[in-house]
Amino acid sequence: PGLDPEDIPQIIPNAGIAFTSNQGTPMLLDSRAPLDLGVADPVQVLPSLTRNGWIASVVSGDGILTTHALPSGRQQTPPVQLDQPILVARVTFDGAHVVLWDADNLGATVKDLQTGETVATLAHGSDFTNWLWLPPRPGPGVLQAQQGSVVFDTETFEPLGSGLDIGGCAQLDGSGERFVGRRGDELVIVDWRSGDISWRVPSPHPLACPAFDASGRYVIEASEDAGIQFWDIAEAVPVTPQVRGFAYAQYEPGLAAQYRGGAFHVWNTDPTTWADRACEVVGRNLTRQEWEQYVPGDADYAKTCDQYPLDGE
Repeated sequence: PGLDPEDIPQIIPNAGIAFTSNQGTPMLLDSRAPLDLGVADPVQVLPSLTRNGWIASVVSGDGILTTHALPSGRQQTPPVQLDQPILVARVTFDGAHVVLWDADNLGATVKDLQTGETVATLAHGSDFTNWLWLPPRPGPGVLQAQQGSVVFDTETFEPLGSGLDIGGCAQLDGSGERFVGRRGDELVIVDWRSGDISWRVPSPHPLACPAFDASGRYVIEASEDAGIQFWDIAEAVPVTPQVRGFAYAQYEPGLAAQYRGGAFHVWNTDPTTWADRACEVVGRNLTRQEWEQYVPGDADYAKTCDQYPLDGE
């Protein structure tokens, strides 16, 4: 509690939650101590998942970009002098490039992290950029603007599709084929190649940021006024009550949310792990009475947690 992040917190497996405090200090929540990045005045620290692990892109007050391994803080690439103020700097999954959303909001620039050379420019044909998303895996990324989004290859940086009228921090699923985002007063899932909408639900929250969970079965919606909501895609119904008081959230590899007043909550959003986690928490199998109450059909009483004996054994 009470740590007041300045930017969106990011879950770093086996390390903690990384964020920049409102004093500009890089922090890991598990240690509640500054990360030693060797940068005297960082103005931005953004973690990204790469094939070599978690990397933080760090921009100093004088416009120098470096990248650092997390949680060690060890510098990974030579310093790169940036040409202009940067709003967001995210490292690609291959760990070789950084995509820079510049303060002019006219698009994004891609630089080689070893040489500092500009290798590509991403343009969206609009007058204001409002979202840059890179996947935590090989696949397409999204540069979103007020009047359309660009899907681009995160290895070649060639545009794959453009002009999609999708808002609300649009993100792609694990296949790289489906957008989830906002259109008007709805959450929608759209095939970005064809533009066809395959799923829609009412959502009157203009600042909502939706994302797919790790399994692709759910959409997670987060907004400051309405909180956090999980939607079952197949049934198009909410599967959890709203969690209110929300301020920030990040979705992969879990859900980290920071609330007004500074408290953090973290959820495991991978349903394939929930049964194992339930066994760890409860420390036993279902009783025979619970089995009859909760297990449908006529299945014989059996273990639900392999590591524990059955009731009565």
